[in-house]
Amino acid sequence: MIRFIHTADIHLDTRFTGIRDESKRKQRRAEHRHCFTRIIDIAERVQPDFLLVAGDLFEQTHFSPDTINFIVRQLERVYPLPVFVVAGNHDLLVAGSPYLTWEWPSHVHIFKDGQFQSIALKDEVVIHGASATQQSGFLNLLRNYNVPQDERIHIVLFHGSEATDRRAAEQWGSWLPFTSEDILSSGADYYALGHYHSFRSIPFQQKEVKGYYPGCPEPTKLDETGPKYILKLKLEKGRPIQVEKIQVQSRQYREEIIDCDGFKDRNQILERIREFGNKDDVAKIILEGYPDPALELDLETLRESAKDWFFTV
Repeated sequence: MIRFIHTADIHLDTRFTGIRDESKRKQRRAEHRHCFTRIIDIAERVQPDFLLVAGDLFEQTHFSPDTINFIVRQLERVYPLPVFVVAGNHDLLVAGSPYLTWEWPSHVHIFKDGQFQSIALKDEVVIHGASATQQSGFLNLLRNYNVPQDERIHIVLFHGSEATDRRAAEQWGSWLPFTSEDILSSGADYYALGHYHSFRSIPFQQKEVKGYYPGCPEPTKLDETGPKYILKLKLEKGRPIQVEKIQVQSRQYREEIIDCDGFKDRNQILERIREFGNKDDVAKIILEGYPDPALELDLETLRESAKDWFFTV
């Protein structure tokens, strides 16, 4: 049996465009760093056989050298634990990418090709990884890719969209697309995916679980509500996957719907908003219904009045 940690979609240096206050955006970027530190803390404590990072570790268009040095320093803490990293569509493997230009610790393996490469680990595990590139981004790499059928445990690691779930593919965009049939036919024991920001098993809506999207460990957009995770897994050849979800986020994003039917004045809306107040949360408030025509619905005034009840609203 092997034990490992699977994470993805950390998005260090993301811009947080949904948050208006620049000081709050800076705070959220700092909290993303704390999230990555907690992931490394867990790896240090749990001592798994290896750590998998399935893309979008940072933002290629916004990263700072300080952030890459921070990542490297954190990964150095878990030496000699093997760490396997693939690039996603936000940390794309392009010319000038830190994946190609930075000096990474010897125990960190970055897959530097847009096609699958294989790395054997202690003759019992093989990691098959492919990074997202400008050339490969819209290709189905998994179709016709078959892992050897032997006694070793085979894990496929990449950042892609399961096209069978059309709603998710439309929401997050098609990148290294694949189907449920591709998963079932390629023969791996586990598929370590990134790209979709919510926890979900693969193949889509099938009883036999062959892998997971862990989702983002720290929310980045207002619609990324609820708890967020990294995954601690146990895997034995020919046996069901054992998974434990570990919550590591600094704060939750929430969406609350207020039915304004019959409301006479703005304060009735504020009273309802205040009921949901939590200074640690990022909140998206949706107003529905048919209030009295005389009600003055000034969204900026509502937001200003409610801002102290949430981290941001």
